[in-house]
Amino acid sequence: MKLGIGAVGLPSQADFRKAGTARYALQVVEHMARLEPESEFNVFVAHDFGRPEEWRADNIVLQPVTKYRLHWALSGWKARSLGCQAWFAPTYEIARGPWLPQVAMIHDLFPLTNPEWFSEPDLSRAREAIDRSCRKANLLLANSEDTAQRIRARYPALKSPIRITPLGPGNLRPRTDRAPVERPYVLTLGTLEPRKNIPALIEGFALLRATHPELRLVVGGGKGWREGPIFDRVRELGLEDAVEFAGYVDDADLPRLFADAECFVMPSLAEGFGIPVLEAMHYGAPVACSDIGALAEVGGEIAVYFDPASPQRIAEGIERRLATDRREAVEAGFQRAERFTWERTAQLTLEAIRSDLQVR
Repeated sequence: MKLGIGAVGLPSQADFRKAGTARYALQVVEHMARLEPESEFNVFVAHDFGRPEEWRADNIVLQPVTKYRLHWALSGWKARSLGCQAWFAPTYEIARGPWLPQVAMIHDLFPLTNPEWFSEPDLSRAREAIDRSCRKANLLLANSEDTAQRIRARYPALKSPIRITPLGPGNLRPRTDRAPVERPYVLTLGTLEPRKNIPALIEGFALLRATHPELRLVVGGGKGWREGPIFDRVRELGLEDAVEFAGYVDDADLPRLFADAECFVMPSLAEGFGIPVLEAMHYGAPVACSDIGALAEVGGEIAVYFDPASPQRIAEGIERRLATDRREAVEAGFQRAERFTWERTAQLTLEAIRSDLQVR
């Protein structure tokens, strides 16, 4: 099999490749190439894109793009001229034109369903790219059943099949002995943006401090957009000494940061999948998270769930998590995390392409 893969939008900076859709693209292509060394994966990238370590395999062929407008118009034709049998869009880069059958990964629909969570100009670009992918692709992949249900609800006349390909964990590293922050603490991790619901978590944490005054809240993740209310809420509640903003957390610090936490909390209003929950289980942090569909698919019966709209319910959820046997919770998390691997993601992706697009 020969695939054309649209990845011109992948960032050139190494740090930005470690999160979100970029991480998915790197991991799924790497593991597809490993699983099928006889197949060829032609990845269309920006001309200044350096080959990442994950893509060292000989059957991953980079196709640098210099004339971007021409590429957007003729990428499918170019891929077909190279002998590709299908086009794969891991980050919404669907090809124009009818030259090849296409498969697109849909990570979420939030720019379409909840535009208030985003800022321009990224919002308009994301809305157009996601909508085009859903309408034009011959096969859609979804990272969770929750995402698939959202696609069906948004596009009731959709005829293209949707296949579920759950994701693997993040940038896994061995545990270290270095504890980067003062204990005891509750940890949350994610880009500071409205969807992550950090102000409500801070309010819930303030309530929790009434019975756990020794606890601190560590917020890991870089600034995104509309993050001002987060810092305002900390000041309003007088929690400056109890809440630590760790900023972007280096991969080397993640294992110990998770493992040393009393628990990991994810209060998101919505998620396409929820890799931080998977990472927490992998590294040994008991999980308390929102009772939304995607996170429940990842956490299963292992996590403690709460209503993210209520700071009181968030506080009660963390309290229930802290009251459970930590050793049992950690061991159960280890076992559940083993179910999610990038190899499985790649295998399901290849199977879907072969069966639904009739590619051999």
